[in-house]
Amino acid sequence: MLMRIVKKESGRRIQFLIADKSMKRKFIGAMAGLTGVVPVGRAMDMTKPAKGKVYLPDPINDPCLLRGVDTNFEDKEFQVGGSIVLPKVDNKAATAEILEIKGPEEIRLKRAFKGGVALQQLTGRNDMTKDGTFIDGAADQKPNAEGFEGIEFKVAPKLDQTEVYDAVHTVLHHGGSIGIFPEGGSHDRTDLLPLKGTTTRPLL
Repeated sequence: MLMRIVKKESGRRIQFLIADKSMKRKFIGAMAGLTGVVPVGRAMDMTKPAKGKVYLPDPINDPCLLRGVDTNFEDKEFQVGGSIVLPKVDNKAATAEILEIKGPEEIRLKRAFKGGVALQQLTGRNDMTKDGTFIDGAADQKPNAEGFEGIEFKVAPKLDQTEVYDAVHTVLHHGGSIGIFPEGGSHDRTDLLPLKGTTTRPLL
């Protein structure tokens, strides 16, 4: 309906961005292809289980330092700009981008994992609040729970989206419009996020 209305009123055709994973689904992919969608690869669709376990050696003073046990962060699967993905809890998986690979068992994250759930997964502790801060007095204890040996994890690659940008540029250059569903979140965080200001802006 939206495509027909915009085409009728402005003479411009909308071509929506769609997850490349959806294009591989038999019916949806075929129907979407007929509308001229632009496929976009998502790193989270390409996550792979990684060898070993990870933990935070100093979650209070250096929460961006991630250490591994029996890992090989120097393997080609790990890339600066890629992501470390923790196991899902309540259908949500915490992720953090890799900033630097310091060795086979140590990497630095661009930003620390957020939230008490992720901190509990990476320290084995349960004395932190939902926003990821430690309960009064807990910060003076050992960084990790007694006997904690880390948690299993997955790795997601860094994607080169050059082809996507080229496809979008071609659509706009030929007088078309690009449609983006502004629902927020992602396939592994299915709760609806607050709508952003971009939802009120006209289509390109």
